[in-house]
Amino acid sequence: TGRSSWFFENLSAKLLLVDKIRVRGFALITTLGMTALLIMMVVALFQLSRDELSTTRHHHDRVAALYLAEAGLMEAMQELQEDPAWEEGFTQRTLPGVEGYYECRFNTTGMGPFLSSDSVNNSDGTKPHSHAGNDMVPAGCVDLVVTAHVRSASRTVEALVETGKVSYPARYPLLTDGRIELRGNVLIDGVHGLDTNEVVQGDVHSNLQSGNSDLVTWDGLGSIQITGEVTSSGTSTSAVDLSGYDPEGGPPETDVAQKSYPDVKILDKIAAASTEPEAPINSGGTTVISGDLKQYYPGDLEIQGDLVLDGTEFYVNGSLKVNGTIRGEGSVYVAGDTDFKGDTQIATVSPSNVALFSHGNVQLEGFDGTSFMNSLTSDPELVASWNQIDADIQIILDEVNAPDASQRLGYETAMDRAKQGVGGLQINFQSGKGAGSIIHGNRIAAKGTVLKQKLEALPPSSAKDFMQDRFKQIEDALLNVSSSSDVAIAQQVLNGGDFVPGAVDAINDRWEYLTPEQREEMLPKLREYLSRLKPKHIGAAYFSGLVFTHGAVLATNEVTVLGAIVAKGEGSNVDPLTFEGKDLNPGDIVLTNNSQATYVEQFFYGGSGQGSKGILLWMAR
Repeated sequence: TGRSSWFFENLSAKLLLVDKIRVRGFALITTLGMTALLIMMVVALFQLSRDELSTTRHHHDRVAALYLAEAGLMEAMQELQEDPAWEEGFTQRTLPGVEGYYECRFNTTGMGPFLSSDSVNNSDGTKPHSHAGNDMVPAGCVDLVVTAHVRSASRTVEALVETGKVSYPARYPLLTDGRIELRGNVLIDGVHGLDTNEVVQGDVHSNLQSGNSDLVTWDGLGSIQITGEVTSSGTSTSAVDLSGYDPEGGPPETDVAQKSYPDVKILDKIAAASTEPEAPINSGGTTVISGDLKQYYPGDLEIQGDLVLDGTEFYVNGSLKVNGTIRGEGSVYVAGDTDFKGDTQIATVSPSNVALFSHGNVQLEGFDGTSFMNSLTSDPELVASWNQIDADIQIILDEVNAPDASQRLGYETAMDRAKQGVGGLQINFQSGKGAGSIIHGNRIAAKGTVLKQKLEALPPSSAKDFMQDRFKQIEDALLNVSSSSDVAIAQQVLNGGDFVPGAVDAINDRWEYLTPEQREEMLPKLREYLSRLKPKHIGAAYFSGLVFTHGAVLATNEVTVLGAIVAKGEGSNVDPLTFEGKDLNPGDIVLTNNSQATYVEQFFYGGSGQGSKGILLWMAR
């Protein structure tokens, strides 16, 4: 019995020990299992974070590579501007302070096999084949392919460029490496061309990398419309201050990547042109630069009238002051500062497209016609006519730009009635001049004539001269002609003739007799001809083309730039421009007193627009 008791006690103790071991083993196994699970979760979370970081980094690198490739494309275009037969290309080209590199390689044989990265220069018509296939590069064109690499990412841009017509490849209405200051009423938008109502984004960007605030600003006084994005490379969250306004492209963004855009070696180009023929200058009036492709002027130049370019490059080895405007087609290179005024011209089927390259500061002035007219409030008839012209012009533009415009025009339509409200009815006029004064809808019909006559009684001033000329153009643009003249004038325009006074009325009155094909042909011409009749902006002056400078840009007194403004002041030796007691440093852009910018894509990227087309086709891959 004693042995049995001892046996069972010993067995019980062993069983208790085994149970304790089992419990401890289970706890150990559980702990090890949970630890392994936690380790796997941590590893998975780390992997996920690394993947997300890698994805974000790759996206950033792809965007940076695209910007870098675009910079390479612009550099290649600059080479082609110097030498249309250029085929040297470049490899592993870098930009200061920018990671990565870009390359452009040419197939110089004109024969396959072609790589997808091969560029082809068919400027002489002997190399029409490319990686895209046979006969894909027209004579006189270059298929440019530029590839950029940033770490693991690469992007390629390809452009079909028309040699001999390579202009500066601007992509924004306002682009600079300085500050941008907008004051008063602001409109920054974009159109594909002046002959179409197709809109494109009007973006604004400053490359200035600074921790300061207020790199891009609007003072909040008046109205503002920006149809694209507003961005800044400044690191401060307050680098952009638009007084609470959000552009149509989205809220302003800061700390974005710098956008690459090419410099132009203005002083080098002027020095190289010093042996070209000296341009003849008309010191007392309009100067027309024509004949030789390149012409030169040795020193500071002041012109009392307009400077008109007829397909030429004009090099000024000094400052340039034009007490009129710069218009026509061609390029102007200025070693010093450039001062000029906007054009009074409001409607034309051959818009100017001038490329101005100024090493010094650029001042572009209008005549502030709207403020001048608003100051004449003591004359109620003048004010009533002024306001009615605004309303009628808005109706005209709404009708001609409507999606169903081809069905809306014609005799006794809204377009016709509004047009009569401005242009009046032609009665016994001679040589296409003058307008009648009939009553239409209880309104004085010839508003342009009324205002012009009112202005004649005022004291002399440049603003008075500007507005008299402006209202004469409005009167001519919307002049109503007799029915007997409609057919001849309309047929003249249909046959490719100019828009003479009364042409809009003639085409509109004959609208129902036009074929659908003729209507489709006429609508873009009507839109282009009437495109600058802007309500509430009739007093604006215009510059059509590109403004590029190594200094500052000041646009003031109700001037509108149709094209683009580009400032590249970094490293420039240009002295600041003082405006209202404030220094504008190289690269700064100021638009004030109702000055505006409209980007015109066709001026820089081909299509049916006038001027230097440059890029006919562009794609990224």
